[in-house]
Amino acid sequence: MNPEEVSVTAPDGRVLRYWRYLNEAGTAWVRHGAFREAFPDGQVATEGQYQHGLEAGTWRDFYPSGQVAAEGTYANGKEEGWWRFWDDAGSEEASVLFRGGAEEPPSSNGARRRPR
Repeated sequence: MNPEEVSVTAPDGRVLRYWRYLNEAGTAWVRHGAFREAFPDGQVATEGQYQHGLEAGTWRDFYPSGQVAAEGTYANGKEEGWWRFWDDAGSEEASVLFRGGAEEPPSSNGARRRPR
């Protein structure tokens, strides 16, 4: 494995930067390492990590203002644990529990917020 850094500009002007390596068969690129997507003005839109092609660890999405929009953890490419979501003013909208990429059903009263 000999990772290389890649920078790609999408048609809408967003810039994606990530690391990748060629699989053992030499037939496909696999993302591995830091990932960052930026809005056209350079402000971070998404940041996280890949491990051998799968999302891993903490990921964050941002509004163009720089305010965090979402934050949560991936394990083996699937959402895991509590994910938090905010509106563009910074007020928390929801906390949602995921297990193996599936959203846990809300409690009997419909609440999805994390217990404090």
